[in-house]
Amino acid sequence: MATVLSDWDDRLVRGFRFACRPGCALCCYAQPRVDPDELSSLRAAHEIPVLRDRADVLHVRSYPDGGACRLLSEDRCIAHLVRPLVCSSFPVEPYAGRRSWQPSVVLSCPGLSLAPLDDWAQGVVPSEPASGLDLELRSARRRALRPRAVAVPVTAAAERRRWEARLRRRGQWVDYDVLRTTIAAGVAKIDDVELPGEEPPDLSDGRELLPIFYDGRSGPVSLAAHPLGWSLDKLSPRGGVARSLGVFPIPTEVPEIDDSAARRLAGYLVYWLHRDQLIDEALLAASTDAQSRPLETWVRSELAWIRATVLSRAVVRAHAVGEYTRILDRAAIDRGIMASDADLLDRGGPGAIP
Repeated sequence: MATVLSDWDDRLVRGFRFACRPGCALCCYAQPRVDPDELSSLRAAHEIPVLRDRADVLHVRSYPDGGACRLLSEDRCIAHLVRPLVCSSFPVEPYAGRRSWQPSVVLSCPGLSLAPLDDWAQGVVPSEPASGLDLELRSARRRALRPRAVAVPVTAAAERRRWEARLRRRGQWVDYDVLRTTIAAGVAKIDDVELPGEEPPDLSDGRELLPIFYDGRSGPVSLAAHPLGWSLDKLSPRGGVARSLGVFPIPTEVPEIDDSAARRLAGYLVYWLHRDQLIDEALLAASTDAQSRPLETWVRSELAWIRATVLSRAVVRAHAVGEYTRILDRAAIDRGIMASDADLLDRGGPGAIP
Protein backbone atom coordinates (compact mmCIF):
# COMPACT_ATOMS: atom_id res chain seq x y z
CA MET A 1 0.00 0.00 0.00
CA ALA A 2 1.43 3.40 -0.96
CA THR A 3 2.41 5.76 1.81
CA VAL A 4 1.09 9.27 1.25
CA LEU A 5 2.02 12.05 3.66
CA SER A 6 -0.59 14.76 3.67
CA ASP A 7 0.15 16.07 7.15
CA TRP A 8 2.65 18.83 7.83
CA ASP A 9 4.29 18.79 11.26
CA ASP A 10 5.58 22.29 11.99
CA ARG A 11 6.98 21.66 15.47
CA LEU A 12 10.60 22.02 14.35
CA VAL A 13 10.03 25.46 12.86
CA ARG A 14 7.97 26.93 15.71
CA GLY A 15 9.45 29.87 17.54
CA PHE A 16 12.14 30.59 14.96
CA ARG A 17 12.40 34.15 13.67
CA PHE A 18 13.88 34.79 10.24
CA ALA A 19 15.13 37.90 8.49
CA CYS A 20 17.39 37.47 5.47
CA ARG A 21 20.81 39.03 6.03
CA PRO A 22 21.80 41.37 3.17
CA GLY A 23 25.20 40.51 1.77
CA CYS A 24 25.20 36.98 3.19
CA ALA A 25 24.55 34.94 0.00
CA LEU A 26 25.34 31.72 1.90
CA CYS A 27 22.49 29.83 0.23
CA CYS A 28 23.62 31.00 -3.23
CA TYR A 29 26.92 29.12 -3.23
CA ALA A 30 25.35 26.06 -4.81
CA GLN A 31 24.04 24.63 -8.07
CA PRO A 32 20.31 24.66 -7.34
CA ARG A 33 18.13 21.99 -8.86
CA VAL A 34 15.67 23.44 -11.34
CA ASP A 35 12.61 21.69 -12.73
CA PRO A 36 11.69 22.15 -16.42
CA ASP A 37 8.79 24.51 -15.66
CA GLU A 38 10.99 26.58 -13.37
CA LEU A 39 13.64 26.74 -16.06
CA SER A 40 11.07 28.06 -18.55
CA SER A 41 10.15 30.87 -16.16
CA LEU A 42 13.80 31.69 -15.55
CA ARG A 43 14.71 31.73 -19.22
CA ALA A 44 11.79 33.99 -20.04
CA ALA A 45 13.69 36.79 -18.30
CA HIS A 46 17.34 35.70 -18.17
CA GLU A 47 19.97 33.73 -20.00
CA ILE A 48 20.40 30.76 -17.68
CA PRO A 49 23.36 28.36 -17.97
CA VAL A 50 22.33 24.86 -16.87
CA LEU A 51 23.88 21.43 -16.53
CA ARG A 52 22.56 17.89 -16.26
CA ASP A 53 23.93 15.61 -13.57
CA ARG A 54 24.41 11.86 -13.86
CA ALA A 55 20.78 11.31 -12.87
CA ASP A 56 19.67 13.57 -15.77
CA VAL A 57 18.58 16.29 -13.33
CA LEU A 58 18.86 19.94 -14.31
CA HIS A 59 20.80 22.45 -12.21
CA VAL A 60 21.60 26.12 -12.61
CA ARG A 61 25.35 26.27 -13.11
CA SER A 62 27.61 27.83 -10.53
CA TYR A 63 30.98 29.39 -11.12
CA PRO A 64 33.77 26.78 -10.92
CA ASP A 65 35.95 26.06 -7.88
CA GLY A 66 33.28 26.62 -5.26
CA GLY A 67 31.83 29.80 -6.75
CA ALA A 68 28.28 31.10 -6.47
CA CYS A 69 25.25 30.33 -8.61
CA ARG A 70 25.42 32.23 -11.92
CA LEU A 71 22.23 34.07 -10.91
CA LEU A 72 24.07 35.85 -8.08
CA SER A 73 25.20 39.39 -8.87
CA GLU A 74 26.62 41.70 -6.19
CA ASP A 75 25.22 39.44 -3.46
CA ARG A 76 21.70 39.55 -4.91
CA CYS A 77 19.79 37.04 -7.03
CA ILE A 78 18.94 38.56 -10.40
CA ALA A 79 16.03 36.12 -10.76
CA HIS A 80 14.70 36.43 -7.22
CA LEU A 81 11.02 36.59 -8.15
CA VAL A 82 11.18 33.39 -10.25
CA ARG A 83 13.95 31.53 -8.43
CA PRO A 84 13.61 27.73 -8.05
CA LEU A 85 11.64 26.31 -5.13
CA VAL A 86 14.78 24.85 -3.57
CA CYS A 87 15.99 28.45 -3.27
CA SER A 88 12.74 30.12 -2.17
CA SER A 89 12.18 27.50 0.55
CA PHE A 90 15.56 28.07 2.22
CA PRO A 91 16.19 27.94 5.20
CA VAL A 92 13.27 25.51 5.54
CA GLU A 93 14.09 21.91 4.60
CA PRO A 94 11.24 19.36 4.40
CA TYR A 95 11.87 15.72 5.27
CA ALA A 96 9.46 12.79 4.80
CA GLY A 97 9.23 11.57 8.37
CA ARG A 98 7.54 8.59 9.94
CA ARG A 99 4.11 10.17 10.32
CA SER A 100 4.19 13.38 8.29
CA TRP A 101 6.28 15.77 6.32
CA GLN A 102 8.65 17.24 8.86
CA PRO A 103 10.13 20.63 7.95
CA SER A 104 13.02 21.91 10.02
CA VAL A 105 15.19 24.99 9.68
CA VAL A 106 18.79 24.98 8.47
CA LEU A 107 20.50 26.53 11.46
CA SER A 108 23.55 27.55 9.44
CA CYS A 109 21.49 30.42 8.05
CA PRO A 110 22.53 33.65 9.84
CA GLY A 111 19.06 35.10 9.33
CA LEU A 112 17.71 32.75 12.01
CA SER A 113 17.74 33.32 15.74
CA LEU A 114 18.87 30.24 17.68
CA ALA A 115 16.89 31.27 20.79
CA PRO A 116 14.22 28.50 20.40
CA LEU A 117 16.94 25.93 21.10
CA ASP A 118 16.76 27.02 24.74
CA ASP A 119 13.16 25.75 24.86
CA TRP A 120 14.23 22.45 23.33
CA ALA A 121 16.95 22.16 26.01
CA GLN A 122 14.17 22.15 28.61
CA GLY A 123 12.15 19.55 26.71
CA VAL A 124 9.60 22.16 25.61
CA VAL A 125 8.38 22.45 22.03
CA PRO A 126 8.06 26.18 21.28
CA SER A 127 4.42 27.21 21.02
CA GLU A 128 4.76 30.42 19.04
CA PRO A 129 4.46 30.13 15.26
CA ALA A 130 7.50 30.83 13.14
CA SER A 131 8.05 34.47 12.19
CA GLY A 132 9.25 35.68 8.81
CA LEU A 133 9.09 32.20 7.23
CA ASP A 134 5.66 32.25 5.58
CA LEU A 135 7.00 32.33 2.02
CA GLU A 136 9.66 29.73 2.77
CA LEU A 137 7.14 27.36 4.34
CA ARG A 138 4.79 27.71 1.36
CA SER A 139 7.66 26.94 -1.00
CA ALA A 140 8.67 23.94 1.11
CA ARG A 141 5.11 22.61 0.89
CA ARG A 142 5.17 23.03 -2.86
CA ARG A 143 8.47 21.12 -3.00
CA ALA A 144 6.82 18.24 -1.14
CA LEU A 145 4.06 18.14 -3.79
CA ARG A 146 6.44 18.05 -6.76
CA PRO A 147 6.51 14.80 -8.80
CA ARG A 148 10.05 13.98 -7.64
CA ALA A 149 8.91 14.18 -3.99
CA VAL A 150 5.77 12.06 -4.28
CA ALA A 151 7.64 8.77 -4.16
CA VAL A 152 9.90 9.77 -1.28
CA PRO A 153 7.48 8.86 1.56
CA VAL A 154 6.85 5.47 -0.10
CA THR A 155 10.50 4.53 -0.47
CA ALA A 156 11.39 5.93 2.95
CA ALA A 157 8.64 3.91 4.64
CA ALA A 158 9.80 0.75 2.87
CA GLU A 159 13.39 1.31 4.05
CA ARG A 160 12.23 1.86 7.64
CA ARG A 161 10.08 -1.27 7.61
CA ARG A 162 13.10 -3.34 6.57
CA TRP A 163 15.30 -1.84 9.25
CA GLU A 164 12.63 -2.17 11.93
CA ALA A 165 11.93 -5.79 10.98
CA ARG A 166 15.57 -6.72 11.55
CA LEU A 167 15.55 -5.10 14.97
CA ARG A 168 12.30 -6.83 15.92
CA ARG A 169 13.74 -10.21 14.93
CA ARG A 170 16.70 -9.52 17.19
CA GLY A 171 14.46 -8.41 20.05
CA GLN A 172 15.98 -4.92 19.92
CA TRP A 173 12.97 -2.88 18.94
CA VAL A 174 12.27 0.30 20.97
CA ASP A 175 9.37 2.69 20.46
CA TYR A 176 10.66 5.95 18.96
CA ASP A 177 8.79 8.22 21.36
CA VAL A 178 10.00 6.28 24.40
CA LEU A 179 13.52 6.34 22.99
CA ARG A 180 13.46 10.10 22.45
CA THR A 181 12.06 10.79 25.90
CA THR A 182 14.69 8.61 27.56
CA ILE A 183 17.63 10.13 25.69
CA ALA A 184 16.42 13.74 25.87
CA ALA A 185 16.29 13.52 29.66
CA GLY A 186 20.02 12.85 29.78
CA VAL A 187 21.23 14.67 26.69
CA ALA A 188 23.37 17.08 28.73
CA LYS A 189 25.38 14.07 29.93
CA ILE A 190 26.34 12.99 26.41
CA ASP A 191 29.95 13.98 26.87
CA ASP A 192 31.80 10.83 25.87
CA VAL A 193 32.93 12.33 22.59
CA GLU A 194 36.05 12.24 20.51
CA LEU A 195 36.87 15.30 18.51
CA PRO A 196 36.74 16.37 15.74
CA GLY A 197 33.48 14.66 14.67
CA GLU A 198 32.61 15.37 11.03
CA GLU A 199 35.87 16.27 9.30
CA PRO A 200 35.74 18.52 6.23
CA PRO A 201 36.70 17.12 2.82
CA ASP A 202 40.07 17.68 1.26
CA LEU A 203 40.34 20.35 -1.43
CA SER A 204 41.13 17.63 -3.94
CA ASP A 205 37.49 16.52 -3.62
CA GLY A 206 36.37 19.85 -5.04
CA ARG A 207 35.79 23.17 -3.30
CA GLU A 208 32.07 22.96 -4.06
CA LEU A 209 31.78 20.05 -1.59
CA LEU A 210 33.23 21.95 1.36
CA PRO A 211 31.10 23.02 4.33
CA ILE A 212 30.57 26.78 4.33
CA PHE A 213 29.33 29.33 6.85
CA TYR A 214 28.71 33.06 7.18
CA ASP A 215 31.10 35.03 9.37
CA GLY A 216 29.48 38.46 9.27
CA ARG A 217 31.25 39.73 6.17
CA SER A 218 30.15 39.54 2.56
CA GLY A 219 30.19 36.01 1.19
CA PRO A 220 30.77 32.68 2.92
CA VAL A 221 33.82 31.02 4.43
CA SER A 222 34.76 27.44 3.54
CA LEU A 223 36.25 24.83 5.83
CA ALA A 224 38.69 22.35 4.30
CA ALA A 225 41.15 19.68 5.37
CA HIS A 226 44.76 20.81 5.05
CA PRO A 227 48.10 19.03 5.63
CA LEU A 228 48.63 21.27 8.67
CA GLY A 229 45.07 21.21 10.04
CA TRP A 230 41.89 22.89 8.81
CA SER A 231 41.93 25.89 6.49
CA LEU A 232 39.37 28.69 6.49
CA ASP A 233 39.01 30.66 3.26
CA LYS A 234 36.76 33.52 2.23
CA LEU A 235 35.21 32.43 -1.07
CA SER A 236 34.93 34.53 -4.19
CA PRO A 237 31.54 34.53 -5.98
CA ARG A 238 33.38 33.91 -9.26
CA GLY A 239 35.14 30.88 -7.78
CA GLY A 240 38.28 30.24 -5.81
CA VAL A 241 39.53 32.03 -2.72
CA ALA A 242 39.09 35.74 -2.15
CA ARG A 243 41.19 35.67 1.01
CA SER A 244 42.75 33.04 3.25
CA LEU A 245 41.81 33.34 6.92
CA GLY A 246 44.46 30.88 8.03
CA VAL A 247 45.14 27.24 8.83
CA PHE A 248 44.27 26.06 12.33
CA PRO A 249 45.10 22.89 14.28
CA ILE A 250 42.45 20.18 14.28
CA PRO A 251 40.86 20.20 17.75
CA THR A 252 41.46 16.97 19.65
CA GLU A 253 40.68 17.97 23.25
CA VAL A 254 37.10 18.60 24.35
CA PRO A 255 36.89 22.25 25.46
CA GLU A 256 35.11 23.46 28.56
CA ILE A 257 31.89 25.39 28.00
CA ASP A 258 29.98 27.64 30.38
CA ASP A 259 26.46 26.93 31.62
CA SER A 260 24.76 29.12 29.02
CA ALA A 261 26.72 27.44 26.22
CA ALA A 262 25.89 24.01 27.64
CA ARG A 263 22.16 24.79 27.51
CA ARG A 264 22.40 25.98 23.93
CA LEU A 265 24.32 22.85 22.87
CA ALA A 266 21.89 20.58 24.75
CA GLY A 267 19.01 22.30 22.96
CA TYR A 268 20.66 21.69 19.61
CA LEU A 269 21.12 18.00 20.39
CA VAL A 270 17.47 17.64 21.46
CA TYR A 271 16.44 19.45 18.28
CA TRP A 272 18.43 16.92 16.26
CA LEU A 273 16.94 14.10 18.31
CA HIS A 274 13.49 15.16 17.08
CA ARG A 275 14.55 15.24 13.45
CA ASP A 276 13.45 11.92 11.96
CA GLN A 277 16.59 12.06 9.84
CA LEU A 278 18.70 11.25 12.91
CA ILE A 279 16.50 8.30 13.87
CA ASP A 280 16.79 7.02 10.30
CA GLU A 281 20.59 7.21 10.51
CA ALA A 282 20.54 5.26 13.77
CA LEU A 283 18.04 2.71 12.42
CA LEU A 284 20.23 1.93 9.45
CA ALA A 285 23.33 1.58 11.62
CA ALA A 286 21.61 -0.58 14.25
CA SER A 287 19.95 -2.89 11.73
CA THR A 288 23.26 -3.59 9.96
CA ASP A 289 25.39 -3.78 13.11
CA ALA A 290 27.15 -7.14 13.31
CA GLN A 291 27.51 -6.72 17.07
CA SER A 292 23.76 -6.16 17.56
CA ARG A 293 24.17 -3.10 19.73
CA PRO A 294 20.89 -1.50 20.88
CA LEU A 295 19.22 1.23 18.85
CA GLU A 296 19.63 3.59 21.80
CA THR A 297 23.40 3.14 21.60
CA TRP A 298 23.38 4.25 17.98
CA VAL A 299 21.19 7.28 18.66
CA ARG A 300 23.51 8.36 21.47
CA SER A 301 26.47 7.78 19.17
CA GLU A 302 24.94 10.01 16.50
CA LEU A 303 24.34 12.77 19.05
CA ALA A 304 27.87 12.45 20.44
CA TRP A 305 29.25 12.78 16.92
CA ILE A 306 27.13 15.89 16.30
CA ARG A 307 28.30 17.35 19.62
CA ALA A 308 31.92 16.71 18.68
CA THR A 309 31.41 18.38 15.31
CA VAL A 310 29.92 21.52 16.85
CA LEU A 311 32.63 21.78 19.52
CA SER A 312 35.43 21.31 16.99
CA ARG A 313 34.12 23.97 14.66
CA ALA A 314 33.37 26.30 17.57
CA VAL A 315 37.03 26.04 18.64
CA VAL A 316 38.38 26.64 15.13
CA ARG A 317 36.08 29.61 14.54
CA ALA A 318 37.05 31.08 17.93
CA HIS A 319 40.72 30.81 16.97
CA ALA A 320 39.98 32.40 13.58
CA VAL A 321 38.46 35.54 15.13
CA GLY A 322 41.00 35.71 17.95
CA GLU A 323 38.41 34.99 20.64
CA TYR A 324 39.49 31.58 21.89
CA THR A 325 39.47 31.31 25.66
CA ARG A 326 39.76 28.40 28.05
CA ILE A 327 35.97 28.22 28.44
CA LEU A 328 33.71 28.63 25.40
CA ASP A 329 30.63 30.83 25.80
CA ARG A 330 27.24 30.72 24.09
CA ALA A 331 28.38 32.90 21.20
CA ALA A 332 31.17 30.42 20.42
CA ILE A 333 28.74 27.47 20.50
CA ASP A 334 26.35 29.37 18.24
CA ARG A 335 29.19 29.81 15.76
CA GLY A 336 29.91 26.08 15.99
CA ILE A 337 26.26 25.21 15.32
CA MET A 338 26.10 27.56 12.34
CA ALA A 339 29.27 26.06 10.88
CA SER A 340 27.88 22.54 11.24
CA ASP A 341 24.14 22.26 10.69
CA ALA A 342 23.93 22.52 6.89
CA ASP A 343 26.82 20.08 6.56
CA LEU A 344 25.16 17.57 8.90
CA LEU A 345 21.82 17.87 7.10
CA ASP A 346 23.53 17.22 3.77
CA ARG A 347 23.93 13.58 4.78
CA GLY A 348 20.39 13.20 3.51
CA GLY A 349 18.46 10.08 4.47
CA PRO A 350 15.54 8.14 2.97
CA GLY A 351 13.14 11.01 3.64
CA ALA A 352 15.18 13.71 1.92
CA ILE A 353 13.84 15.18 -1.31
CA PRO A 354 16.35 14.50 -4.11
